[in-house]
Amino acid sequence: MIKKLLEIFRSNPIWRQLLLYGLIGGTCAMIDFGIFSLCNHFLSLDPLVANIIGCVVGMLCSFFLNYYLNFKANSHFVRRLLSFLTVGTLGLLFSELIMHVGTNMLSANEYLVKIGSVFLVAALQFALNKFITFKGV
Repeated sequence: MIKKLLEIFRSNPIWRQLLLYGLIGGTCAMIDFGIFSLCNHFLSLDPLVANIIGCVVGMLCSFFLNYYLNFKANSHFVRRLLSFLTVGTLGLLFSELIMHVGTNMLSANEYLVKIGSVFLVAALQFALNKFITFKGV
């Protein structure tokens, strides 16, 4: 079964990119979450501020890894960076909305809300980055 899955990922570039995007995203989400936790817990920053800081660091990490490793882009660096950051900012705004509703309106645990927001935002961002930021790569 694993061999069959690997064959599917090798034969279809979008599946390979999706898998690698998920691995990169998971790594950068852990960095985002770590920065968020550090800012929220140890620096006692407001969860919304800590979320912004974590997201920005995660976004930059994700762009460089996706640019060089996943989509193997070698052109239009600045345009792609700006597009990626625009998509990331949309994701950040969506994440902030989720954090606000979850923590301030529903009084849910900020860490659980943060984890849930990461998955929702990642799905939206993959689609936008695949078909806009890295279109044609």
